[in-house]
Amino acid sequence: MSHSSSFRPPEKQRRQSGRIKLNIAGHYRFTDSDWQPCQLIDVSVGGLSLEGKFSFYAGDVIEVKFLLDKKPLLCRLHIKNVHGKKAGGIFVDLPQAEQNLIRDYLHQHFFGDKKTI
Repeated sequence: MSHSSSFRPPEKQRRQSGRIKLNIAGHYRFTDSDWQPCQLIDVSVGGLSLEGKFSFYAGDVIEVKFLLDKKPLLCRLHIKNVHGKKAGGIFVDLPQAEQNLIRDYLHQHFFGDKKTI
């Protein structure tokens, strides 16, 4: 599984919360279908972007699983933006433990230390 990340300056973001560019392998699936490989493009506390094998449509709700800082995450994502096989969306009912994991990961990459916000 490949893994890398980089900082995207706030002035180049359209979002209120920080977003980290990623290159992490993961898997996604539509309801009642098989898991498909994907590549995560970026993540924030509110959602993520990914590129998959098949096209996405705005309004799709998918499950995504991946490792973030060697910890497994499983989340539901409501697709909002689509560009071919790339899609961005917001998390649906993300449990507090997963929110904290993402927040810690972002904080570590923004500020260089691990601290829960």
